[in-house]
Amino acid sequence: MAERKIIYVILAAGGAQRMGFAKATEPLAGKSPLERLGHVVEGRAVEIVTNELLKAAVSAMIPWAAVLVNATPLAGMTSSLLVAHRATEPDATLGVLLADKPFVRRDTLELCERTLNAAHACDVLFPVTRGERGHPVYFGPKARARLTEVPAGDTLRAVRDDPSLQHVAVECRDSGILIDLDTPEAWRAAEQRLLSGRARERDAHSRA
Repeated sequence: MAERKIIYVILAAGGAQRMGFAKATEPLAGKSPLERLGHVVEGRAVEIVTNELLKAAVSAMIPWAAVLVNATPLAGMTSSLLVAHRATEPDATLGVLLADKPFVRRDTLELCERTLNAAHACDVLFPVTRGERGHPVYFGPKARARLTEVPAGDTLRAVRDDPSLQHVAVECRDSGILIDLDTPEAWRAAEQRLLSGRARERDAHSRA
């Protein structure tokens, strides 16, 4: 079976209404969420959907990725994914990552890719940990065709959970598929975890 063509799409067009700053490009313990995702998807085909104001900053952070602009970012993440869908060849599978979920591990992507390529019938694939679905979510050509039917402002769940599509859930032990920087409290907690982890690494190095 030929390997699927997978294009990773990072959705980073959201505004700063809730947080007061652009989460995708704001430093988080020294490195922005977008830069963290850039490390995870390095070496893969990547498209980043952002807004006009962030275009220059996004391009500088991941210069090897294709940067697309959503002219109506307030219409929701489905509108951003449609920008990538229309700009990408129809036979490709889109692996959707969110800029405010930057802690997914590279080995989780590798596991999902192996499963996707081994599956005989799969329209939608997603990782699962502790019974919860996370990102990235992979949309094959049949699922992508349904994106155009989703009402403006709706979420991707309408397509992800469509019972007429073939779904594959990939069990993993990666809590990063769930961690969402959707509130100031979540942002501060993530920053504290990163700083604490860095401190532990310094202590371990000094004792070695």
